[in-house]
Amino acid sequence: MLREGARLAAFLKANPAYAAAALLAAAAAASLHLFKLGRRGKAKDAALQIREWASSRPEEAFALFKRFVAEGGDATAIPASGLVNLLAPAHEDELLRVLSGLEGDAGAGYVLDAAAALAEKGKFEAAQLLLTDDLLARAARTDRNADAAAAVFIRLRAVGSLVGPRCEGRVPEFCLAFGRALERQGRPDQALIIFERTIPQDPRTMRLKACVLFSQGAAAAAFEMLSGIGRPDWSDADIILAFRCCVALRDVVKAKDIFASLRLRKSISVHSAPDVYYECGVFLEAVGETRVALEAFSRFYSDGVEFKDAMLRWERLKGLAPASGPAPSAPPPVPGEGRPAAPAPSGFPAPPGTGEGRPAAPGRVGGKYELRQQIGKGGMGQVFEAWDHTLERRVAIKKMAAEIKDSPKLREKFLQEAKIVSHLSHPFIVSIHEIVQEGGEIYLVFDFVEGRPLSLILEERGRLGFGECREVFRSVCQAVDHAHRAKILHRDIKPSNIMVDIHGLARVMDFGVAREAKGTVTHLARQDASGTPVYMAPEQHLGTATRASDVFSLGVCLYECLSGEVPFKGPDYLAQKERLRYKPLSSLVGGLPAGMDALVAGALAPDPAKRIPEAMEFLQRLLALGVPGSTPK
Repeated sequence: MLREGARLAAFLKANPAYAAAALLAAAAAASLHLFKLGRRGKAKDAALQIREWASSRPEEAFALFKRFVAEGGDATAIPASGLVNLLAPAHEDELLRVLSGLEGDAGAGYVLDAAAALAEKGKFEAAQLLLTDDLLARAARTDRNADAAAAVFIRLRAVGSLVGPRCEGRVPEFCLAFGRALERQGRPDQALIIFERTIPQDPRTMRLKACVLFSQGAAAAAFEMLSGIGRPDWSDADIILAFRCCVALRDVVKAKDIFASLRLRKSISVHSAPDVYYECGVFLEAVGETRVALEAFSRFYSDGVEFKDAMLRWERLKGLAPASGPAPSAPPPVPGEGRPAAPAPSGFPAPPGTGEGRPAAPGRVGGKYELRQQIGKGGMGQVFEAWDHTLERRVAIKKMAAEIKDSPKLREKFLQEAKIVSHLSHPFIVSIHEIVQEGGEIYLVFDFVEGRPLSLILEERGRLGFGECREVFRSVCQAVDHAHRAKILHRDIKPSNIMVDIHGLARVMDFGVAREAKGTVTHLARQDASGTPVYMAPEQHLGTATRASDVFSLGVCLYECLSGEVPFKGPDYLAQKERLRYKPLSSLVGGLPAGMDALVAGALAPDPAKRIPEAMEFLQRLLALGVPGSTPK
């Protein structure tokens, strides 16, 4: 820059004529700038003077205003409320003519402010004169001005004029602009008149009508209107309104179904809508759906959100949540007699076909459990759907395999572990109600969960979306954390041991190889290194297990749910895990939030000391993904 300046100086020195011309141009520019500043300063002074005189000396203020406008002054430099004070009857026509002559969106906004000030002072006729068709056409171009115009009509008590003659025969864009403005101004019923006349079958009209119907106490009609939109197209506001309709109608079945969908929406979180989750929990608790209510309140705990008494309700309900919904009043009919067979309540895949092709149940167990039908079979035995005649509820009963009952050592070990697990009581754990020993057989009585194992869902769909995974692991991690706090390790967490019920809630089951953790590390006999190889932590292959071992299994399950494949293919699982021979999730699945690979790496670390140590920490990191400013540690 200095070099260029030196060249210019040398050029001007060598060419005096150019130097003189440059000086004259600079002087002219400076003079013009000073003139503009002076004019601007005078205009500013005049505007200030008009403001000061508007209320105390209106005649002099009006005379100054006329001169100010005549000399090209900007009328909008004077606040509209001050200008209104100049509106004496003698000046009315002239002042309204000035206001009507203001052009553009800014001018329209100013005139609307003036109309609002006139309406505020009770000068309704003058305000009406300003609300010309041309002004409304300009106001319809922006939401701000449309809102201002609607507010003036409301203040003038002339909304019927806007909805009726002022909108009739106008283009749809004009009508919809004021329909939306009236909706924003809290007049949905008048807005609905415009929408129904302009776009009667549009989802926007149906949504607005549902809101109006609900506000009028017609919850059933409102829900029917929302149903007409189609549930896949429901917005967040739609699904919240649908739930509130169900609450008003006391329709528990639909309320639970809609809550199951609501909680899967990332955009409706307990952070953004704590009142919605609180309403869900309070209603579902009131109608006896304690477990689903607990799931709603558990969001406040897992996400660390303080709202009213949600935390206290969560603490209180933890010990009260039943295994499933309210008990029916009478035994369900036997499958094949007018009702399809119930789904398998455990990790065993149900045999194909109806009850006709299934093995017969062996009668009653323990004097009160009527075995209805076999619904599953696995390495540890057979699973039956049964009816508890004492408590009048469905249960699942697992009859232990002959290998266990015929070996005194295995039998004793199994009974000891079953007694430990029977002390676990949590809404996201399939609990053991009773251990029955009868006729040399061992039966475990479990919650009956109407749903399907996560493994079957993955088999059908291939993989789950990130939002669905978050919801599944929200429940699973709380269940595992509860077991860890009771000093119990699961040791075999995998999709087939995660049950997803008909409401979409996940529950952990089959603690059949779980062990009580006597200390920080549980040492296992070589033959007791139980689990499923692909999901086991490296240390489990070597005969030890910690809480972090279950976290490793959670990491494998998350990887499989998101990608549809397991990270370690075998056959040498231990070597692959120790050398971290797996593909990053981001290379298999697109669109995952930043930090997912880091989360998986933290869960699959071969060294337990370097792994994410707790199930709840794993959950907190998973929930943080996708939240701005959050990254896994």
